[in-house]
This record gives sequence, structure tokens and C-alpha cells, in this order.
Amino acid sequence: MNKFIFSMLVCIFSAGCASFGNGTTQRVDMRTQNEIGHNTTCSFVNDEDRLDNIKIPSVVVIHRDGNPLMIDCKNDQQTGTVKQDPEFQTKYIVANVFLIDACTISCLIDASTNAFYSYPPKIIVNMTSNQ
Repeated sequence: MNKFIFSMLVCIFSAGCASFGNGTTQRVDMRTQNEIGHNTTCSFVNDEDRLDNIKIPSVVVIHRDGNPLMIDCKNDQQTGTVKQDPEFQTKYIVANVFLIDACTISCLIDASTNAFYSYPPKIIVNMTSNQ
């Protein structure tokens, strides 16, 4: 029984609430508007990840980051760019303080994985003419 309790404690303290509840990656539904060209592809870049030539519309899985997500889209007639800032999820700090370990180890883990941050679940890129 003591081994079981010890194993459970190791699991609990090896991740913070944000890492456990939010994860280190997230799905983002990517769309364009005012699109008149064909074969639109986008690149997604933040400090944790880079995805290139993703056909749009699409749902992409991107690593969470405390820095902006830069999105550059293009097709044969248009381009579009979005700089999307992440939102800090305060609720996970509160959970770490009261549910885990008073935010000693759990906050360090969540901060190092950027699990405290989220981008919007849907991002729309406005396409404009190349000319």
C-alpha cells in the first residue's frame, strides 16, 4: 500500500495542474476570410514550434508558448498575416497553490512547459491581394 501511495504522490508532483489539465500542446482551428485564390497554405511559428506549408482550412496542433504565434498564409493571389498573443490561464496557478504543492514545484513545471498559456481555439486570417 505504501508503494501505491508513493507512486501516486510522484505522479501528482511530477506535473502541475496546467500541464495535467491543459497539456503542452493545443489544437487550433485555422480559417481564412476573403479568400479568392486557391491552395492556401500557412506557416505557424512561435518559440516552441514551427509548422510550414499547412493547407488551410485545417486544425493544427501547436506547442503552447508564452510568446506570440506568428501565422503567415499565402496562395496564388493573396497573402495574410496574424500575430496572435497567448492568454495566461490564471486558474491553473490557483489550482497549483491550493491543490498540489503551494506552487513550489508544480509552478516551475507548468512554467517550463508553457502550459499556463493558451491561444484562441479558432484563428481567422484575413487574406488580401498580392498587388
